[in-house]
Amino acid sequence: MGIDLCLIPFQLIDDSAIPFSMLDLNRHSDLWPIIRALPTRPVPTEFRTFLSTEPIEGCSDYEFRHEGNTQTDAYDNPLLCIALNELLSIADHPWIVNDWQNRATWAYLRELPDSILVALYWS
Repeated sequence: MGIDLCLIPFQLIDDSAIPFSMLDLNRHSDLWPIIRALPTRPVPTEFRTFLSTEPIEGCSDYEFRHEGNTQTDAYDNPLLCIALNELLSIADHPWIVNDWQNRATWAYLRELPDSILVALYWS
């Protein structure tokens, strides 16, 4: 078992976060410290994804993932985001260039507008 990372690109419009994709990366432990070293900031206070475990009113069992405000990752650490250009700056890393899934993810990210932010969901 290892640590996984899901990238969640989103637009910030009038202080509202609008996530539009969830991109799972292939697991390469050499890549994780490089991503963790990039400058990050907290996601907006209202960040709705399908990875939430926030309580659901009237439901006693909410441990399953569902749509809702997502402020922490699977390890209960604050959910952080990164500017798209910071993430693109590591596109030449061998675990991106030599891995078809990660290479495809970075190709997708390169096509996004510069204003996009990317949440880092560790699980």
